[in-house]
Amino acid sequence: MSRRKPNGPVRSVRSGGSWIALALLAIAVYLPSLGGEFLWDDNTSVTESEIVHDPGGWWKAWVAPPRSHPDYFPLTTTAFWLQWRLWGLNPVGYHCVSVLLHAGCVVLFHRLLRELKFPGAWAAAALVAVHPVNVESVAWIAEQKNLLCLIFALPSFQCFVRWHREGGVRDYRLALACHAAALAAKASVVGLPVLFAAYMIWRDGRFGRRSLKVLLPFIGLSVAFAGLVIHFQHERAVGEWQIVMPGLPGRIGGAALAFWFYLGKVVWPFPLATIYPQWNLQARLAWPLGLAFLTIGGLVALWGLRAGRFRGLAFGLTAYGVLLGPTLGLVKMSFLRHAPVADHFQHLALPALVGTLVVSGFMVAGQWRAQTGRRAGTIFLVGIGLWFGGLSWQRAALHGSHEALWRDALAKNPASPQPHQMLGTIAAHRGENTSAEIRFRRAIDLGSPEALINLGITLCNAGRFEEAIPWLQRGAAAGVNPGQAYAQWARALVELNRTEEALGVLEEGATRYPGNLLINSAAGAAFVMARQPAKALGFLERCERLAPRDVGTKLSIAQALEALGRGREAAEKQAEARRIQ
Repeated sequence: MSRRKPNGPVRSVRSGGSWIALALLAIAVYLPSLGGEFLWDDNTSVTESEIVHDPGGWWKAWVAPPRSHPDYFPLTTTAFWLQWRLWGLNPVGYHCVSVLLHAGCVVLFHRLLRELKFPGAWAAAALVAVHPVNVESVAWIAEQKNLLCLIFALPSFQCFVRWHREGGVRDYRLALACHAAALAAKASVVGLPVLFAAYMIWRDGRFGRRSLKVLLPFIGLSVAFAGLVIHFQHERAVGEWQIVMPGLPGRIGGAALAFWFYLGKVVWPFPLATIYPQWNLQARLAWPLGLAFLTIGGLVALWGLRAGRFRGLAFGLTAYGVLLGPTLGLVKMSFLRHAPVADHFQHLALPALVGTLVVSGFMVAGQWRAQTGRRAGTIFLVGIGLWFGGLSWQRAALHGSHEALWRDALAKNPASPQPHQMLGTIAAHRGENTSAEIRFRRAIDLGSPEALINLGITLCNAGRFEEAIPWLQRGAAAGVNPGQAYAQWARALVELNRTEEALGVLEEGATRYPGNLLINSAAGAAFVMARQPAKALGFLERCERLAPRDVGTKLSIAQALEALGRGREAAEKQAEARRIQ
């Protein structure tokens, strides 16, 4: 007696139930993060972001990001701009959005695997839902860019797969539009056209001129966004930071180490750390280079095998490597000053590897007819899911507290200056100056230039201005956060009644950093108070060019103009300030 195939509505209901179950699973493991605090660089991304707070920031993010904006991810910035108007300084709303985006990514990944007609689609998506490597991207608000990138990259690939199979113009256009949106969220997805090329080689066995022509619009978008992001990283995010990069052999060897490090964390995600130790690639370069050649050679050999399942495995590993590519240390990035690798760097690539491993396992199991073997496989997957879910729950809870996160980071990597720096900042905000001073001094010993300025500020807050000056001088010379360094240095001099020296310090800083709003604003205000309006006006007009809608700057300009006897111009500037208010 033949079994009746389920009709369309029944299949639809079952699919809907699968998606709901996946979404609930993805949400459940992140419940501890919903009440979490703002973390690390959430201030520059949200709480103190000039462009997010600016009423016109939503379009400036696309066409004219201010100097204070360190990177180019306009779609993410626009999302934060909108959320700021909904949640303000309440982190709960941002966390809810991140968790819902994660659930959406999991559902879309399941749909993509179904589109590819892979076995084990639900199991693979469930493992992505609970995998602890994703915690940084979901529980850290600033990394919402990873979620937005993935939520557009997945349908881009799905639409491309459908276009490749059916040839619909609509699917091609949707794939291109989603690719553009993913790039605008975070440019780590620049390798997606390479992934499309690998897919066509896998399915067609060839890649010709027509295939290249099809991919040219995708390649053009990727090249454009890659150029923008490299420019922003070099000019703003890296800035004055001294990030020493190894030569080409060292970068290739480091990339191979990073690839296998990430792969290892997917299979065995324990222990996970906020800051991993630095690598010395110059000391023993031969074996990382050998590992790089073995990795590439093994992948090429896998592509050369004729069996379909090996080609599928080759495609999955290629996809994983391509999507990891921008984060493997081949190009300079600001985060490299902290560590060579980070969990959130592989958020985009993780589904490719998890899908490859699970699908390959199901293909092998499909050839293993024994009932006992299938039952053992099910128990194994459930056990892995429970373990991963428990680890994710634990780390999501850890990300709920800024202090707990950095104490965990310190315990796992005591040689890193960043945990001491962050714990010192937390102590300073509480007014615990002695504790903050100890942390900052330890961070300085470990090589943190930021801590020089923070120690100087802490000493100023304790009234120890003479002691603070040498540290602030060293911080200014280091060129990291020069606005704070020069402003606090001048503050210490004023407190010691050395006003002329303070004016000289501010003038020096403004000359050295003409694009720094804080230094020029402090210099302008100081020269107004010193009754030198002509000199003050030059600094303040520079500030106005840097921040055209800043009310305080316009009022200070009006004050300087009034002192110069230019009352009509002063009145016009005051009227401008009122209109902005």
